[in-house]
Amino acid sequence: MDGGRKILIADGNTALNEMLSEQFQSQKDFSTYSAVSAAVALRFVEEEYFDAIILGTMLSDMDGYKLCQLMRRN
Repeated sequence: MDGGRKILIADGNTALNEMLSEQFQSQKDFSTYSAVSAAVALRFVEEEYFDAIILGTMLSDMDGYKLCQLMRRN
């Protein structure tokens, strides 16, 4: 993950996460982090700064709307 801009992709669909990650990383200007659960996404947000977060509505342990609220609050 050595690209310029950091993007977090958080969605319960692993295949979708992988596809989006590959597309962004092919541009060489982006590094991506992938999370299929809200717990992992929150841990990433606590540890890293992201230029963008792509957030799905269905994660394994929480819906994306609630996760968005938690991220904004923190």
